[in-house]
Amino acid sequence: MDKSIENLMRNLKWLRKSLKLSKKQMAKLLGIGVGSLNKMENGVYPPRLKANVLLAVWYNFGIYPSVLLETRFDEEEKPSH
Repeated sequence: MDKSIENLMRNLKWLRKSLKLSKKQMAKLLGIGVGSLNKMENGVYPPRLKANVLLAVWYNFGIYPSVLLETRFDEEEKPSH
């Protein structure tokens, strides 16, 4: 699996947990279903995943898509823009 996609999936889980959001809350913010979020958090890339998820993270959390894809947040203190 591509490293940037792996980072995306790990970072979404880290972000949700660090903000103490439920899976339902996070899925709603991202504009996806809870099932898709579950798959992503378990390392399964949903084939229908679109750029909207990256844009939703940027819009809701202020994290640029490039940062979300290139950085592993669990190795950082906090994500930066």
